[in-house]
Amino acid sequence: MKLYLGSYAYTRFRNAQHVKATIEDDLKLRLECHIDLEMLDRSTLSDPSLTTNAIFLDGEKAGWPRDMDPKFAFYEKPGAHLLTLKSNTVIHASYVCDSFYCLCPVTAQPDQARIIIGYKGYELVARRLLAYLVSYRSIGSFHETNIERIYKDLWERLQPNELKVEGRFLRRGGISINPTRKSINYSSSKHN
Repeated sequence: MKLYLGSYAYTRFRNAQHVKATIEDDLKLRLECHIDLEMLDRSTLSDPSLTTNAIFLDGEKAGWPRDMDPKFAFYEKPGAHLLTLKSNTVIHASYVCDSFYCLCPVTAQPDQARIIIGYKGYELVARRLLAYLVSYRSIGSFHETNIERIYKDLWERLQPNELKVEGRFLRRGGISINPTRKSINYSSSKHN
């Protein structure tokens, strides 16, 4: 089922109803039975680990950066150049991305994760952060390596006062891998 759903990773749908109808039709055809699929919006589910100021990057309101080709994930590799600051206003927020995919470097199977970025620093461009995270879709790398790279790129490019990057990867083979990297920049006086 995970591979089936992952096969739609680059597919564009008109809306959530189109997604639901496509999955129902596929399952009805394969299983030869009635399917009543219920889809939940992860951004509306209760998650006590998220702060009240969580910003869901892949929600309807986030949008896609106008200056970026939506097909860039096919050819763009993750790079810190995708991360940009918006203003000199200091913010403290949690950015949540449920659209993070990467490839297992051993099996080439897709791995999906919820990425949570706790950030205190100058305001960043959230849509470009989403573009950066989506650019991992064609990268074959271990979970821990991806989280470390995301952390390193954010830390070096945006120079926040506080940063925490957490990856909650979906289980594969019964093993849960949830790497986290966190630091506080005590020497930075610009983000007080």
